[in-house]
Amino acid sequence: MTKHRLGKLPQGGEAVRDLPGVIRRAGFDPLPISLEHAIEAGRLASPHRDPFDRMLAAQARIEGIPLITNDEVFAGLPVSTLW
Repeated sequence: MTKHRLGKLPQGGEAVRDLPGVIRRAGFDPLPISLEHAIEAGRLASPHRDPFDRMLAAQARIEGIPLITNDEVFAGLPVSTLW
């Protein structure tokens, strides 16, 4: 939603209007942030400081799922990526 608001994702209007519906129709389940995820994010040995990126990496590691991204910043984090 932030990217859409900033004009960096103009095609994201539907997600801004109905994110729960978009997620449901795509067949995904939301992944809540747990205390375990937060602790892992803080423990990641990486100079990368963005807390949101660290949380995504921690969730992917703990849940045993790849992170779907083409952002090269995740190459420096101990997480499997797809793209």
